Order: sequence, then C-alpha cells, then structure tokens
Amino acid sequence: MILNIIAIAMIALPTFFWATSGKGRGFFSSFLNMVCVLVAGAIAFGLWESVANALLGAAGSGGLLDSIAWGAGLLIPFIVSLAMLRFALDTFLGANVFFSDTMNLVGGALCGLVAAIITTGVIMTAFQFMGTGRAFAGYAAVTDDRGNLVYDKPLWVPADKLTCKLYEYMSLGGFRTSTPLALVMPAANVQGAMSRHVYVGASGMGRFGLKPDDFEVLGRYTVEGSGNALLADANLPDRVQTVKMPDGSTPPAGSTIEGVAVRLRSGAVERSGSQVVFGAGQARLIVRKPNTDDALGLQPIAIIAPPEGGGGFYRFRIDANDIFVPTVGGAAENIFVFEFVVPPGYQPTFLTLKNARKDIAKTPTFDQSLNGWQDRDDLLSSGELLSQLGIKTGGAIGNIDTASAVTLRLDPRESNGEVRNSSALPNNYSVKKDDTGGLGVEPDGDGVSGGSATLRRDQLENKGIDRKLLRDRFASTRTTGIVQVELASSAGLSTIGEGIEAADANLAPLLLASTGETFQPIGYVEESGELIKIRFTPNSPLRTIRDLPIQLSRTKRDQNLILVYRPTKGVRLVGFVLVDANGDGKQLATFSPPVEVNR
Repeated sequence: MILNIIAIAMIALPTFFWATSGKGRGFFSSFLNMVCVLVAGAIAFGLWESVANALLGAAGSGGLLDSIAWGAGLLIPFIVSLAMLRFALDTFLGANVFFSDTMNLVGGALCGLVAAIITTGVIMTAFQFMGTGRAFAGYAAVTDDRGNLVYDKPLWVPADKLTCKLYEYMSLGGFRTSTPLALVMPAANVQGAMSRHVYVGASGMGRFGLKPDDFEVLGRYTVEGSGNALLADANLPDRVQTVKMPDGSTPPAGSTIEGVAVRLRSGAVERSGSQVVFGAGQARLIVRKPNTDDALGLQPIAIIAPPEGGGGFYRFRIDANDIFVPTVGGAAENIFVFEFVVPPGYQPTFLTLKNARKDIAKTPTFDQSLNGWQDRDDLLSSGELLSQLGIKTGGAIGNIDTASAVTLRLDPRESNGEVRNSSALPNNYSVKKDDTGGLGVEPDGDGVSGGSATLRRDQLENKGIDRKLLRDRFASTRTTGIVQVELASSAGLSTIGEGIEAADANLAPLLLASTGETFQPIGYVEESGELIKIRFTPNSPLRTIRDLPIQLSRTKRDQNLILVYRPTKGVRLVGFVLVDANGDGKQLATFSPPVEVNR
C-alpha cells in the first residue's frame, strides 16, 4: 500500500512540474530531460551486472553491501549518468525554446510522464533487488502458492514492469549487445521480487547475492513424460506435484523437466558461515526458443542434494510454502541439482543463482533419454546420472594415494592430541568480551564467531574472571562441530605437519569423512613468542598450504600452529589428505578410530 502510493507520487509530481510554465520547464526542457532519462536508463541496465558484481567482490560473503549490491548496481550508474547528462545539456544548451502555452502543457506533461515512469521504474526495480525482506514498504509482489512463487501483485501503476519491458525492447534493437537484457534477464522486476524470498534463521536473512565464481555448472539432463510420469518421484510415487509458472499459469502439454547440476564453492556460504541455503526464489533458469527473441525465466520445482547429515542424494520437492534446502554443513564444496519444468519449444540458456548468472547453453548433457521419473530416480540412486555429468557421488575426492598414509592412534578423551575433537581454544585460552582485538564473539554464547586478531599471551590467559565475560571456544553451529589439527609445537612438527612441510604449497589440506566429503580449514591459532594470532573465518577458508601463516620447518622448535576445521556433525572423519584442484592427491594420515564429530 505505502509503496504503491509512493510510486504514484513519484510519477504524478514530476509530470505536473514539467507541464507547468516557468524557467527550466515546459515542452523543450521536458523533452531534453526525457532524453537524458532514457539514455541514463540504458546505461544503467547495460552496466547493472558489472557494477553489482564489483560491489559483491568488495563485500565478501554476507553483510549489508551483499544485500544491496544488486539494487545499488542499478541505481548508481543511473544516478551518476543522469547527473552527468543533465549537467552537459544544461551547460551547452542554456537557452530555452519558446512554444505556446498549450504545447508546453501537453508536450511537457507527456515527456514528463515518460521520464517519471522510467525513473520510477528504475528505482522500483532496484528496490526489488534490495535484500531487506520479502516485503518492501508494505509491498510484496510474489505469492508463495504451495512452493510455486507466482508474481501476482504488480504495482498499481506498474512502472517497474513497463520500464523493464522498454529496455528489453531496446536491448533487442538499437542498443543490442551480445547479452541483451531481454534474453539474459527477462522480466528483471520479477526476478528481483522472486529472489527476495530468502531463508530467515537465527543468524538473520540468507545471502541475497553470489558472485559468478561462487558456483560451477557441471551438467544437465532432460526428463520427458506427462502428469504422474513427469512430476512424481520415488519418495512420493503416487502424488503428482502441482506446478505453476511464475505468471500463475499451468505448464502446457509437452513440457519437460530440466535438471541442472552445480558445484557450490565455499564463497557461497551463508552469513552463519557453514551452509548454503536455497529456496525456489534463489534459482532461476532462463530458457529461449531457438532463433527467436522469446525468453522466459523459470523457478525450480525440486532440488536434489545430500541431506544435512551427508551421504547420498535426496530429491526435495518444492511443494509447500517456505521450503528451503541447505547444503551439508561445513563441507568444502557441495553439489546441488535444480529441476525446472520447461515449456515445449524452449531450451535452457542461462542459470541464475542468487542473481549470479552462468551460460549453460553448451553445458554437457546426459547422453540418454530419460522417460519419466523412474528412469531418473533409478539412474540417480545407482550414481550413473551424476557420475556421467562428472560428479563423484562419494564426495569431492578423486584419485588418492594411500600407500604412505600413517595411522594415527587417537584417544577420543584426549584434548591435547594431534587431532582434537574439541571447540575449546588451545591452552585454556579465552578472549575477554570487551577486549577481542577485532575478533567477533557471540553476544550471549561462549564462542568466537569470526574474524582475525593478533593478541598478547596475557590477553588470553584470563584466570579468576567471570566466565560470562569470556569467550573460550570456537563457535560451532546447529549442523557443524569443531575439529583442530596440530601441525607444529615446541616439540617440533607433528606427523601431519611433516607431511605438509614436504608437500607442494598449492595442495589443499583437508579432513576426509567416511562418506567422501572433505572439509577445508577455516582458521588457525599461531603462536610466536608472546604473540598469538587467531583466525576464524568460516566464509573465507584456507584453500591451500600457501595460505598458512608460516612456512613449516623441521629444523625450528619455536613454531606453534593449529588448524581449525568446522565439519558436519555426525560425520566420521577417517583421515587427512592433501589434494590438488582436480581432487587428486595423497592421504597423509588415517585416523584410528575415526573421529566422530559431535561438538
């Protein structure tokens, strides 16, 4: 209600202004202003994706800038270019042209109306891309109809829709580029409204924007059939899922299911730093009729992913309100498969995840016909469907040399061993709540939640202080625990430390679970004399040995380094591996018994 009134005022008041007589108003001035607005809008839509991605790159993972990057990415070039164009015209065309009062009234009103609608449309579209919740100023354009997100509440005066349609048309004409707006982001105002349906949990709203490098498209497949044969699955074989298109219509006869498999990298994690969460609003498939300019944006009807506990893949239907599917907590990488119902005659061209776009037109496809859900589910359960797309269903590991792996005999009760299933800071250290050195701490809990700081030893040895004022452990989450691996101490390098010291610095130091999942270090504790550096950055893991704060050496005895991991609760860690970018590598240690992550 409030936003509708604001939109009407934003259109009516400038229109009235330009129609009135006076200096700097009337038909000629209104016409020049309209031209400036038209050009500024074209510049803004043309630079939108680049500016948004630049802002996301500066924002890192999460935070305010992450939430507003896509809205600001449209507004900033529009405002800047409009200001520059107006300044240039006002400088070089200082004199007015005189028309009759009638021409000033009619012409000024018409040109003013066009400019006001475009300006309002750009602003309202940008507002739809602001991650401030599902409603903005009391307005929500999308209804969640049993998992189907339907754009059924446009603005009373749909300035955003009209503006997007105008620039879509222009992107196919005189302003055409290799990536026209109409083909890569059709109905951009709808995409913004859809993407506002994010998960809201204890840590706040989920991520609203990803960078293109945060995920990789692995492959896709097509399922044919109709009715129950197309829309059921092995979990609910007798129940047909009700599917609606974003405009509320029913998919036409001959529609197919298109599955797109992606690998989500660690940069995609939510603000909690442990998982990525997706609902129907955060994924969009762009499809196009070949050799035409007819393109559509579609929302997923199901997500295939490992369950939270890990192991195997499960097909989660999006057939009820507020269904969100999380990745396995703490995993180095995660595989998701998004399924979309595609109308006949259309072919996939782009996949958009949390507004980050990837070209999938030439993505590898499954090489045999899938007739109905049974074919898909049989091949999914056997692993053939995903393995043919290059996905190792046992985890992210490739060929691992285990010949020289050392067996580490672990005592689950040991709190100071080489591998510690404990969230406590080493050496009984603790951080004062009001003296963190820049580390983030839980306001009500007892954990260090993030950040990096170098502290003096006396700042961490806090005895006789009320525990409510101290934070003495690394923060876990509902789905993850903490495991620490010692690489070096006053006694020298540990077994794992010796293996890392002799290895290529480009290898990744990972914990390996029995299911094949791997986990990256998200921090460390490094001691150098009286200074202790603590890093705990779930959103920015250490990817390779090169990221360690020191170069390990067998000849030094003044090195102290512990790596901190946050694997999924319930997994059994069976060893420590070093792997390259292809997932191939060497196992340094085998844990006996396996480490049961439960903290």
